[in-house]
Amino acid sequence: MEGLLATGVTAIFSTSDLMTVGVMSRLTELGVRVPEDVSVVSFDRNEASALFLPGITSVRQDVGQLAARAFELLMDRINGSAREPGLSIVAPELVVGTSVAAPAGA
Repeated sequence: MEGLLATGVTAIFSTSDLMTVGVMSRLTELGVRVPEDVSVVSFDRNEASALFLPGITSVRQDVGQLAARAFELLMDRINGSAREPGLSIVAPELVVGTSVAAPAGA
């Protein structure tokens, strides 16, 4: 984290809420304020996210919809009615918390 901060970074995007909690904890240990000094965003969303202060801004995937789509494709393959490969998009949702500040000069 120290090396990253030394570059002058103003925002960190983490790949999971668990990792984000570690990032925010380390920033606090280093005296870096979230979001005043560094904004933090996560790609994940679980129930524990809402308990952290400041509230984590994160991108939430609809895991239930992803699982249902995967199951449907698996059943098509098992039943011999698999279609040609294609693109299936499950739109993510941005859950805005308080871990992000407006860009400087905005």
